[in-house]
Amino acid sequence: MVPFLNIHTHHPDSREEVLSILCCEPSAFLKGEVCANFVSIGHHPWKVGRQSGAELAAMAHLLQQKQVVAVGEIGLDKVCETEFSLQTELFKTQLRMAACVQKPVIVHCVKAWEELLAVLAQIDNLPPVVIHGFRGKPQLAEQLVRHNCFLSFGQKFNADTLRGLPLGSFFLETDDEPEVDIKDVYKNVASLLGLDVEVLKSVVYEAWQRLTSDDFLTL
Repeated sequence: MVPFLNIHTHHPDSREEVLSILCCEPSAFLKGEVCANFVSIGHHPWKVGRQSGAELAAMAHLLQQKQVVAVGEIGLDKVCETEFSLQTELFKTQLRMAACVQKPVIVHCVKAWEELLAVLAQIDNLPPVVIHGFRGKPQLAEQLVRHNCFLSFGQKFNADTLRGLPLGSFFLETDDEPEVDIKDVYKNVASLLGLDVEVLKSVVYEAWQRLTSDDFLTL
C-alpha cells in the first residue's frame, strides 16, 4: 500500500495509511518527548539563540539515528525578531550536519530567497533540500527548482505554480495546522492536476525514495 506521505507536520498522525515526518526540536527528541516513527530535527530560525557546542554536538549525534530521517525545519526568516546573522550562522552549521549524514533538509524561508540560495551554494556535498510551505509564484518556483530544490505544498498554495511544476519535484504537507487532513491536501492537488489520488500518492512517495539512499519509509 502506498501511503499518504506528509513530509512536514508538527502533529502526530497514527493512521496506518498516513506516513508522517514529525518535526521537532532536538531537545524534545533527546528527552523522549516525541512519539513518532519518523522525525526531522533542527533549530527553527524563530528559536535561534547562541546554541552551545554541547547542544549542537547532541544534535549531530541524534542525526545518526535511523528514526531521524531529515534535518529541519531550519532556515532563514527576515520577518522574525531573531538576528539574521545568527540565523545564517546556525543555518550553515545545520546544513553541514545534514551533509555529513546525507539526509534531506526541510527548509523554512521567509523573504530571504537570495540569501538562501547563496548559503546553499556554499555547502559542499549538499543533500536534497525541500522548501516547505511554499506559496510563491511560478517564477520563484522555477528558480528554486533550477537550483535543485524541491518544493512542498500545504493547504494553501499558488495554483499556477503547482500546475507548472514537473511531477516528482514537489511534496505535500500539513505543517502546524492540526485541523488540516493530509488526505484533503492530496485530493485538492490531485483535482487541480487532473490526477487520480492514488497516482499522486505514488508520484510523491517515489520522489521521496529517490531523495534518500535508504528504504526506511516503508509500511
